[in-house]
Amino acid sequence: MATTWASDPRTTRRRGGVGAEIGTRITDLPEALLCEVLRRLGTASDVCRTATVCWSFASAVRSNLTWALQLPPGCHRLCQSNPPSSSSSSSAASSSSFYPDPTSSLSSRACYMYLFSGFPDSKCSHVHYRLERSTGALQTSVSVMGMSVAWGNNSRYWKRIPLEGSVFKEGMELLSVCWFEITGTATCSLPPGRYTCAWRLSRSRGGDYGFPDHTEATVSVEGGAFIQGYISTGEHDIARYPEWSELRVGTIEIAAAEEDGEKEDNELLSVAIKFRLFNFEGGWRYGMIVDGLVIRPVIMMAKANQTEGRNEEEERKEDDSVAEPLSDEEEEEEGGEGGRRGGQMPSFKLPIRTLQLFN
Repeated sequence: MATTWASDPRTTRRRGGVGAEIGTRITDLPEALLCEVLRRLGTASDVCRTATVCWSFASAVRSNLTWALQLPPGCHRLCQSNPPSSSSSSSAASSSSFYPDPTSSLSSRACYMYLFSGFPDSKCSHVHYRLERSTGALQTSVSVMGMSVAWGNNSRYWKRIPLEGSVFKEGMELLSVCWFEITGTATCSLPPGRYTCAWRLSRSRGGDYGFPDHTEATVSVEGGAFIQGYISTGEHDIARYPEWSELRVGTIEIAAAEEDGEKEDNELLSVAIKFRLFNFEGGWRYGMIVDGLVIRPVIMMAKANQTEGRNEEEERKEDDSVAEPLSDEEEEEEGGEGGRRGGQMPSFKLPIRTLQLFN
């Protein structure tokens, strides 16, 4: 008796018989090709969800090749140059599923998970790197606590406050000032490319801050172009805390280093980014909360713009239910390869609403 595996006659597989027609299913592809397929799904959540489909996909999801293809350029080197300290690893182990050993060589999957959780720059704790969850692109943040704030040390005008919804623990709140100026220089490790820079701000619960006319914002890269713009907003154009708004300044370009007239193939560059936000007019102001400066690849902004039409509630649900691959330690606890041979499906941290699709 013939056993049919697909309704399409072009992909029909039969057992036995001379000259039997043999078709190919996607699960028959080599694992390297399956990894290429998973690469085009876009986000870590989409990749991890495919592990529930079949064994072939589950094996491809666990493959380091899959996560090597998902990592943005230069990120593997970024992780290796910023290993977690032993103190931060032990104190944060309970809040994250994986903190790699600083002395070990990071696999691509371990590197992705490390960046997914985010970490500060080893040379400057006010610079933070992480992968943006909805796009998988590298996001670099610079805290206002590492900047120079005019009157920032005077408790009559500014105060330090704990932050919600930020990668940083503290920020600055403007109490009352007739003019302000925030300046700084941050040395970041970034791959060559074009990046957008934006100030991340909010209004205090009791304040209605708006940027008056002639509020100037500048940003530049050492040895690159100087970008200058003006920001003007009304009192209700900025989100109220704990929500955040981002006011874009402009786009900078980080070019690969050149040697003897030829560009070097540099995956990761150390660049100094200078920035300034100031206004000397407009009268007394209060109620502004400053998180810092956010630096994103231009391609990341394009992907984000494609999802603007989605409902805000759906975006919140996606952020709260991101799937992550198991770490090597967790995989061993689940049985690893032995568990797979025993007939148990591999475990992945999947959102509940994804699992419901297969019940």
